[in-house]
Amino acid sequence: MNKKILLILFIILVIAVGLFIFFKNNDKENNIENNIINEITPEEEISVEQQRETMITLYFQNIETGNLEKESRKIDAKKLNENPYSVLVQMLIEGPTDEKLQTLIPKGTKINDVYIKGNVVYVDLSKEFVENEEGDIKKEENIINSMVDTLTELNEVTYLKILIDGSEEREFKSGSIKFNEVFKRND
Repeated sequence: MNKKILLILFIILVIAVGLFIFFKNNDKENNIENNIINEITPEEEISVEQQRETMITLYFQNIETGNLEKESRKIDAKKLNENPYSVLVQMLIEGPTDEKLQTLIPKGTKINDVYIKGNVVYVDLSKEFVENEEGDIKKEENIINSMVDTLTELNEVTYLKILIDGSEEREFKSGSIKFNEVFKRND
């Protein structure tokens, strides 16, 4: 009889230990699953468009000070795939979003072509670029610096070459800036 009681106690003990181990492991697995779910689940879904966004920097003139200032914008990186230089020049033509800043590129200016050779970006603009400029030397310098500073934000660009309707034999009205040279950032 003693052996039967010991055997029953032993079986109860084995079952109790087995149940303890089972519930302990099951609790650990639930905690691991909950942690994984919590770590993977984002607070907010990110759209494909947001994943493609990139920051660009454009340079415009401050209305009050007359100095160039940066304007950073988020744009869809997909827009920059084909010709980022043309996109940036077009954004300079369209103007700033900040009310304290103003565009420098003369009204009516159109882009004929924008391309890169080596580390020089060639920007071919319509005749309105020179014809619609007022002849203010400081503003003309800011126009060039706005374009140079914006385009040299791209790593592969060091210089800017401006063409007017395919010709480099043009200049602004003041005669102070001729387009037969390349322009470099003034850092």
